[in-house]
Amino acid sequence: MVRRTTAGFAIVGAALISQVVFSQQPSSRPVPSRLLAQMASQGEASYLVVLREKADLSSASTIGDRVARGRFVYRALRNVAESSQRALLDYLKTETSAGRARRVRAFVGVNALGVTSNEATLRRLASFPQVEQILELPVLSVPPVAPAAVVPSEQGIEWNVAKVHAPDVWARGFTGQDIVVASLDTGVEFTHSALVGRYRGNAGGVSFDHNYNWWDATDTCPAVPCDDNQHGTHTTGTMVGSDDGNNQIGVAPGATWIACKALKSDGSGSVFDLLECGDWVLAPWDLEHQHPDPDRRPHVVNNSWGFPYGGISLLQTMVSNWRAAGIFPAFAAGNGGPLCGTAVSPGDYVQSFASGAADMNDAIANFSSRGPSQFGGVIKPDVTAPGVDVRSSVPGNAYASFSGTSMASPHTAGIVALLWSEFPNLSRDVVSTERKLRPAAAILNSTQPCGRNGPTDHPNNTFGWGRIDAVETAHPFSVQTNRSVYHTGDQLKADLSLVNPFNSIWSVDAYFGMKTPAGQVVLKPYGTISIPPFLKTFDVPQISVTLTSSHALGSYLAFTVLAQPGSDPTIPANVISVDRAPFQIQ
Repeated sequence: MVRRTTAGFAIVGAALISQVVFSQQPSSRPVPSRLLAQMASQGEASYLVVLREKADLSSASTIGDRVARGRFVYRALRNVAESSQRALLDYLKTETSAGRARRVRAFVGVNALGVTSNEATLRRLASFPQVEQILELPVLSVPPVAPAAVVPSEQGIEWNVAKVHAPDVWARGFTGQDIVVASLDTGVEFTHSALVGRYRGNAGGVSFDHNYNWWDATDTCPAVPCDDNQHGTHTTGTMVGSDDGNNQIGVAPGATWIACKALKSDGSGSVFDLLECGDWVLAPWDLEHQHPDPDRRPHVVNNSWGFPYGGISLLQTMVSNWRAAGIFPAFAAGNGGPLCGTAVSPGDYVQSFASGAADMNDAIANFSSRGPSQFGGVIKPDVTAPGVDVRSSVPGNAYASFSGTSMASPHTAGIVALLWSEFPNLSRDVVSTERKLRPAAAILNSTQPCGRNGPTDHPNNTFGWGRIDAVETAHPFSVQTNRSVYHTGDQLKADLSLVNPFNSIWSVDAYFGMKTPAGQVVLKPYGTISIPPFLKTFDVPQISVTLTSSHALGSYLAFTVLAQPGSDPTIPANVISVDRAPFQIQ
């Protein structure tokens, strides 16, 4: 297997001028004092050299062909990196030969070089006009997880899988088929009975092809997938695991998985290894570190890891580039709760979709990190998912129960796989997918005033938009309210969203209704509508009213119905879809 060094890079091609954006930066790039102190005491230090030129990916979202989009993003990033890094790599090749630098690694998803060198080499690099900044390396790790109680399963289906209603989506024939999820973690025991059949590298029988399906940036087990921790095997199991018997542990058992090992046996990881895996996710390469292929990139990448605290912007570009390539970035929110403002990076990025952890009764886990994010004060987590007493696969062909937001995020990744297998027009459309996921979550309120949230504010910095639900997410005609509990003076809003999963005109009868506390049902028929192929429309206002004392107190139900054209919607056999949004006026 070939490892990247300065001698291992072939700088070819030229940057496309239309794909380059130049940042205006001063000529002086300061060197962090702690790097200099480390060099003074140890003779060398590792650091990241971030370059100024950025690929312009703004047109990626306009490329309808998903394969072409992935190619465009990767080639644009590669072209910019190869052109802007050339002079620095030539210099570092000389420095490596002279023994003043070593272990040089070049990255594409973030235009940067990872370098270990002495002070003289560092200062010379800092003087190159291509360089934007020199960064010391924060340590990242999997959030500490705790052994947990074993909760009995029902007919082999784990409680957490049932909680998000994944089996109801399976019953409709959608299990995540044709979707690839990636684990960026401590590795995976690929021979585990709940995982081996879902591994993309499984060639049938006892044959496996690990090229493009496995990469070990830590160089622990480069030839064959392994997990020397447990964490990665557990999170992958929650995404896709099943032995088709008593251990149905995964949300999307029809999806396939691939993995990049960026974290070591103790759960810690280097930024260099993480960035290498980030590049591999954009364009997986073979076991010789050759022939990167964006056509083989995953649809979803789960990241149950983070820095120890929030506000670290280092990986924002990496996550943004995943999104541009149509890769959904699922992240753990962190285990720093119950204090407010404890969401960790990268989960606290606007670009990341972070999951907090709840128990089987939808109570927030004490350890689940709260928002708001340090990046603009946005709501974090985005959603919550089961993260307490979650049973899944571990090495040794065994099973164990753990608690942590690491356990929550794979549920979100699995639900995205289910959604994209049922709605191909949402596949690789990260923005629209988020617009389906968030309002479909079960609203959960919190009295904890993180970010000045009130007890009925929605979303909030404890639960985000609420606990995710596979069935609610997959309703083609959905209704969402802006709260679940209202009081006099509050503004009640109800919005509708409509997504046609078919590549043809879909004719249906559509209804919007409201059930009052007295049991009265008010139904608004839209008649037979012809929905254009693959239509996606979100957040269409339906109700906006300020509540007064004249509004009856009690429990209400807003709902939508799709039925066969010209049929009676009160007959269940005629109904295609029903979505419900319960709320109360107190």
